[in-house]
Amino acid sequence: MNRVKAITTSLRFLKSSKSLSTPNQVTHFSSFTFSIPLLNHSHDLFRFHNNHQKHCFSSKPNMILERVYTNDWSEELEKELEACRESLTHETVVYVLNRLDKNPIKVFTFFNWVSEKDWFMCHKVGASAFWNNFVIRVMKELRDSPLKAYKFFHWVGKQSGYQQNTVTYNAVARVLPRMESIEEFWSIIEEMKSVGHELDLNTYIKISRKLQKNKMMEDAVKLYEHMMDSSYKPSVLDCIMLLKSISASDKPNLDLVFRVAKKFESSGYTLSKAVYDGIHRSLTSAGKFDEAEKIVETMKNDGYEPDSITYSQLIFGLCKTGRFEEALKAFDDMKANNIRVNIKSTNIHVFTNKPALVFSL
Repeated sequence: MNRVKAITTSLRFLKSSKSLSTPNQVTHFSSFTFSIPLLNHSHDLFRFHNNHQKHCFSSKPNMILERVYTNDWSEELEKELEACRESLTHETVVYVLNRLDKNPIKVFTFFNWVSEKDWFMCHKVGASAFWNNFVIRVMKELRDSPLKAYKFFHWVGKQSGYQQNTVTYNAVARVLPRMESIEEFWSIIEEMKSVGHELDLNTYIKISRKLQKNKMMEDAVKLYEHMMDSSYKPSVLDCIMLLKSISASDKPNLDLVFRVAKKFESSGYTLSKAVYDGIHRSLTSAGKFDEAEKIVETMKNDGYEPDSITYSQLIFGLCKTGRFEEALKAFDDMKANNIRVNIKSTNIHVFTNKPALVFSL
C-alpha cells in the first residue's frame, strides 16, 4: 500500500476519535527548550493500568500509547519499546503520534527515536508525510506565540531525516508577521528564497492583510515588492487595497505610495482608474494638492476622466487641511461638470471652532 495514502487514511480515521491531552511540561532536547500550552486537560479519556512490566508489555497499539504517554522518556522505556519492535508498524506509529498530537514534545521524542531505527526505515516515507502535517498543526497551535513557533520550526528542521518544504515554510510565515517577530518573518522569507521555496498567493494575502491591519505599512509594501518579483504576482485588486490602506493613515507615507505604483507598473501592468484613485487619495489626504492635480492630468491623458471619487477625495483633503472655500469651489465644479453627486460628497461635515460646514445640493 502506498505509504502516503496510508498516512492519509490513518489520519482520516483517527480524526473521528478524541485527542489525548496531557499536562503542560517542559522537556529538554539538544539545544532547544520550550513549553507549549495544551488545549485540554482531561485525564479520563483513557483509563491506564499501573502494572509496569520490565519486559515486553502488551504490544497492542493502545498499550504502547499508554507507556509513552504515562512515562518520562528513559533508557528503560526505550528498551521496552525495542522489545516490541515487531508491533511498531507504520499504522501503530501513526496511531501513537496522532493520539499524542496535543503534546508536541512527546511526539518528537517518540518519532526521533523510532525514525532512527533500521527496522523502521521502510516506514519513513509515510512517517515523513505525517511529520509535515504535524509541523503545520503545531504552527496553528502557536499562532499567538510567534517567537516560540519560529524556534520550534528551526529546531525541528535540524532533526535527522527531516526537511522543511514549501507548505511548512508557508505555515510558519503566516504566524510571524507581528511587531515582536517581524525580523524573524523576514529571516524566513530570505531562507525560503535561498532554498528555492516561495510564498503562495493565499499565504501572501493573509499576511498582507495582517500587516495592514497592524499598521505595518512599510513591511506590507516590502512584501508586495517581493511578491511582484516572484512567480505568484498579486492581483490588481491587491495593489488597490494596499494603496487604500496607506491612504487611511492620518499622514500617508507618499514614498510607500509611489513604491507600490512603480513596482506595479514595472511588472508590466497599466495603471487603471482604481490605481490612479489610490495614488490621488493619499496625495489629497496628505495635503499635496499640486501633485494630486498632476496625477489627475496624467489620468486624463490615459483616458480616465475625473468622477465623483476624484472630487470626493479632493474635497475631503481640502476640508481636512481647513481650506473650506476651495472645497466649496470643488463641489460647485463637480456639479457644473454634471458629475453625479454621491452621499459622501454631499454630507461632508468638518467640525472646527466654527459651526459645521455642510455641503448640500
